[in-house]
Amino acid sequence: MNRRLSYGSVGAAALAIVLAAAFSPGWLMLVVLGSAVVCGVLVAPRLTVPLLVLALVLQEVIARNLEVPAPDLASAVQSLDEIALVAAAVRAAWLVLSGDRSWIVWREWTWALVFVAFGLASSLTHWSGAKPALLGLALSCKFFGFLVLALSVPWKEGDAQRLLRVAYVALPLVFAAGLFGHAFPDFTNRYFAAREGDTDYTRGGFTPFMVPFINPGLFGWTMAVLTLAAFTRATGEGKPASWLMVMLGAAGVLLSLRRRPLLGIPVAIGAGLLQLTPRQRVIAIGAAAALVILVALFGGQLVQITIADTLQNYIDPQARDQTARGAMLVASVAIARGSFPLGVGFGRFGGFAAQHYYSSLYDDYGLSQIYGLSPDTPYYLTDTYWPHIWAEVGVLGAAAMLLMLAGTWRRSRAIGLDSRQPLEVRLVGLLGALLLVEGIVESLAGPVFEVSLQSLIIALPLGMAIRLARGRAPSSAPSISKR
Repeated sequence: MNRRLSYGSVGAAALAIVLAAAFSPGWLMLVVLGSAVVCGVLVAPRLTVPLLVLALVLQEVIARNLEVPAPDLASAVQSLDEIALVAAAVRAAWLVLSGDRSWIVWREWTWALVFVAFGLASSLTHWSGAKPALLGLALSCKFFGFLVLALSVPWKEGDAQRLLRVAYVALPLVFAAGLFGHAFPDFTNRYFAAREGDTDYTRGGFTPFMVPFINPGLFGWTMAVLTLAAFTRATGEGKPASWLMVMLGAAGVLLSLRRRPLLGIPVAIGAGLLQLTPRQRVIAIGAAAALVILVALFGGQLVQITIADTLQNYIDPQARDQTARGAMLVASVAIARGSFPLGVGFGRFGGFAAQHYYSSLYDDYGLSQIYGLSPDTPYYLTDTYWPHIWAEVGVLGAAAMLLMLAGTWRRSRAIGLDSRQPLEVRLVGLLGALLLVEGIVESLAGPVFEVSLQSLIIALPLGMAIRLARGRAPSSAPSISKR
């Protein structure tokens, strides 16, 4: 399919979505949106997948502002990530059934299949209904679904270069949006801040950056992603401007006042040093040292605020036992030990499925009496990841998930080290490895691999690098564009 027809199809789909949103009931909007995404992923995946990333960036803000004037449309927008997963499944099934299997190596998915098998066995053993189990299964495999989508797209080498370029341009734009939101807090509270939950984001009298997202956590994570993308370009291309972008991105992470990206960036960069040449390693270490000095000189107060908040909420023995996350951790260990080695099944603890179909385990372990974990205030029920995993699929399932992530990291890292690959492909491989390490660090205190935006952004460079490195042209498929 030629370029003009691909762009025309996407334009027609966009027009149909706008018209459905303006003149149709919410259910029809959902049908139109779903049809457009599925058709886009089938016909023009190289264009549709980046548009999906942009749509997921804006998803929460759009839905938040439609909740009151158009709740049906807000619900349709909130379903975008589920639609994207369905589209990924449809594309993968179509390719496999049509004989195109060159894009997937089944042995690389052994541990993912083992994870699913353990989870299904656990769910059947501790049966609590099909709906929570199926929803829990889908959410637990969300990262796998988006990785399959990224692998299934017939990327070109120019796409790798464009990915790095878009991240480079996006960094100052996101920082500027955060600065604007900080300068106009009334505007931020009116159009961006979440309506429910703990929306007091101020720490130490300082309001963190969050626009264009509905909370500072996503802003901090996004700035961490863009900082690592800038680091990738800086080490690969050696341009001084890229190091300035690294510093700007680090400033954005600091201004979000989030703990996880502050920890995730240095851990990811430390792991990334193993993929650099000795000269690049020296430059990277020197730049990191300069960055630490600048942070100490100009951002010391923000670091102190973040550390003080951490000590107050997690280190102080009197406060630790009162936190929802601490209570969830203790309960998850008890559940994993009591249901060793398979856990209690998908959709039973810690994930959105256990919140939507409020799990009886929260009553059994007294969690329903804690603010943030009760049915009336379920704001922190999904604030864990690994405790949620080992409680639902046991230590065996958690080990399988970790081995799947480790194997994906090794493949992406190997691409970054492969001198036979073009520079852009190596850099995207390095970026994928860095983002996966940073995501694993963040998953210690958040459901990174079950949040659609985060899962897709982490999976995109991984899938792109692995697909490009294989250098295999996909088999012809009757109705799927090679574009």
